[in-house]
Amino acid sequence: MEDVPANSHLDIDYVVSFQNLETLLPGTSLEGNWGQYNYYAYALLRHGADADAAVRKIQSLSVPLRDYTHTFENLGIQPLADIHFVHNRGNLKPSYNRKYLYIYGAAALGG
Repeated sequence: MEDVPANSHLDIDYVVSFQNLETLLPGTSLEGNWGQYNYYAYALLRHGADADAAVRKIQSLSVPLRDYTHTFENLGIQPLADIHFVHNRGNLKPSYNRKYLYIYGAAALGG
């Protein structure tokens, strides 16, 4: 894997499959622990797809586990193009307000 560019929203030192995660870091297995939302998942929607419909579909999913049924009713999606500009508690890097980009860009062009 090549080095991740500095402007990426990912700030990683290594990548490991879930299959090997428990071996490398005991106690971090996702088996039976579906409440961890600290992993990124990417989905490519077809051009013109209804993002709200995709969210509703994701939120309607459930996984029956041994002791309970896990639901995804609090899970949402964020367009990748917005990841630097819209605050999301799962983002690893701070978000930036677009208005400051316009202000600084105008100042640079005008100065």
